[in-house]
Amino acid sequence: MIMKRNKKALFVIIMTTGVILIVGFIFLIVNAFAGNPVSKSIAKNKIQKYVQTVYSSDIQFEKTYYFAKEGLYISEVKIYDKINKFGFSSNMIGDSNVKNYFKELFEKDCIKACKIFTDNIYIESPERIFTSISTGVVADGNYSSDFEKLNIQQKLYLMGIRNSYKEISEDDSKQMAAKIAKQFIDELGSKYNFKSIQMIYIDKFGVYEIIIDNKTLTLDELLKHTKKRDANEIGEEEKDFIERLNIT
Repeated sequence: MIMKRNKKALFVIIMTTGVILIVGFIFLIVNAFAGNPVSKSIAKNKIQKYVQTVYSSDIQFEKTYYFAKEGLYISEVKIYDKINKFGFSSNMIGDSNVKNYFKELFEKDCIKACKIFTDNIYIESPERIFTSISTGVVADGNYSSDFEKLNIQQKLYLMGIRNSYKEISEDDSKQMAAKIAKQFIDELGSKYNFKSIQMIYIDKFGVYEIIIDNKTLTLDELLKHTKKRDANEIGEEEKDFIERLNIT
């Protein structure tokens, strides 16, 4: 009798555990593709407060949904009879108006910043995708209709930097990517707040890459994250550039 009870209890435990695991698995699948109600509500409330302060109190939320491809919630908001989309993820708000404002500002400031470098240093034009920025607004509740007073975090893309100086030493080569990035950021000024960077730098010694996310971009941090690419990771155009520099 005791053995039968134990078997029955074990069966119940196994079945209960199985049901919990199945429900949990289904929840994870649904959450991955459709988000969850709690996160959706948080996203909507954060975006609502932001839009009311930055744009207008006269707004109308059309819908909020989860965009699985980008892993964020999107709210469609009617402002003055026009539908605007705002994204939310990791306590950051994506606002296309703010992004475009700083993109246009960057394109002007980039031209000025490039002038501090010698003729040997070539940086791709900001009109091309290789040199650009992305901007997000920190959802901290402290908002302003003046975009330059918003608490923003930005990522800098410097993907086309070439140094044609043939007399550069290998030691200087290893540090040059970090030094150029720091000079460039400093020259752009305090209106920007770069916390992430993706950078490609090329000279006669090879191709160097810097990838940093969510850190203060000090020179030490930039140097620490400077990695030299292996020969098999370098494209033909880059190889040709390096070979031409090494011809004596």
